[in-house]
Amino acid sequence: MVLLTTFLIPVCLILSFSLSNLAQIKEYNIAFLVLESILLGVFSTLDVLLFYLLFEAVLIPMYFIVGVYGSRGRRVRASYLLFYILWLVLYLCYLLFYFYILSQVQLTFKHYSH
Repeated sequence: MVLLTTFLIPVCLILSFSLSNLAQIKEYNIAFLVLESILLGVFSTLDVLLFYLLFEAVLIPMYFIVGVYGSRGRRVRASYLLFYILWLVLYLCYLLFYFYILSQVQLTFKHYSH
C-alpha cells in the first residue's frame, strides 16, 4: 500500500495540472502532499492507536480537497463524506476498545488459572 500511495498521489497531481481553472493550485498541492504523508504514516505504522489517530487525520485534508476544490455541490458531498466516515471511525473506536478489554480479560483469566 505504501508503494501504491507513493505512485498514485504524484499521478493525481500531474493529472490535476490539466485543470487550469484551479486558482489555488498551491494550496491544492499542499493538501494532497499532506494527505500523502498521513497516508504513508497510516500504512507504515504498527501501533493500533497511532493507526487510529492517523486514520482520523486523513479526514482533514480529504474534507478540504472535496469541500474546496470539488465540483458542483461540493460542500454537501464533503459533509456526507465526513458524516459517513465519522460513523465508521466511531465504530472502529468501539471495536478497538472492545478488543482491548477482551484481551485484558483473557490475560487476567490466564493469569489466575495457574
